[in-house]
Amino acid sequence: MNRFSKALMVRRCLDNWVQVGRSLRGLDRDHASRLVDLHFRAGVNVDDVTASNAWLLLYYCEFAQRLRVFSNDDLETLASVAKDIQTKLTATFSLDEIERHATGVYFSAHAAFLFLTVRKFVPSVVVETGVAQGVSSYVILKALQTNGKGKLISIDLPNRNPEGYVSRDGTRNAVYTPQGLEPGWLVPSELRTFWELKLGASSEVLPTISIPIDVFYHDSEHSYENMTFEYEWAYNHLKEGGILASDDVKWNNAFLDFTRKRKDMRPLFDQSLFPSLVKSKP
Repeated sequence: MNRFSKALMVRRCLDNWVQVGRSLRGLDRDHASRLVDLHFRAGVNVDDVTASNAWLLLYYCEFAQRLRVFSNDDLETLASVAKDIQTKLTATFSLDEIERHATGVYFSAHAAFLFLTVRKFVPSVVVETGVAQGVSSYVILKALQTNGKGKLISIDLPNRNPEGYVSRDGTRNAVYTPQGLEPGWLVPSELRTFWELKLGASSEVLPTISIPIDVFYHDSEHSYENMTFEYEWAYNHLKEGGILASDDVKWNNAFLDFTRKRKDMRPLFDQSLFPSLVKSKP
């Protein structure tokens, strides 16, 4: 690793520890100690681009307590998934690819919140668009397995170009899935009984799904047109109390415009951490 890259990693670690300090103040001693046992006593390796995973698990701790569903077993499960993801990604992609987000995310606040959402609301049907390596798929499926029920329908149109792809509105996304790897290759075989993977554009595949759904997660093409289409499709298929969540809402105004239009979609979590809405009675 060159001097610049190492300096960047050190800065990220320092920034993360600020977040850790803030979050730990909101945890009771037992939960904070448990998280320390799991991650921090092993030390933070600044050479590891995925070293920030640990503080993201604090989001699970904090919000799981607010929702009264905190579990040490769940925390260990989520930590194990994060470790497996980072091990597989760092063995498959170069540091340069990881730093320019060619992998998509490796483990993010969204992953922690997706796990918590599925564990809290115990959905029967989850639909996600955009799979790539399968980070969100893995987390959702692990939560479904832990629940002992439910299924995930994932839609993906894999990009094989290492330089990323250009959306229909001209924005460039660095994410690609290497040749020889199927979309969602991160997902272990034992979780695939809960999974239905459909290949194709969401604009073509979503209209073929007619069943009511409990949770929807957008992470496919982030053009205004496509995001608006997916949000509207989800709105029309979500049950009352169903949840719509989205990645990359700052790419354009699609999410903001949707929330202004659909007044019965109420914020679920902190929107700066996990843009998510619950469908309520108008």
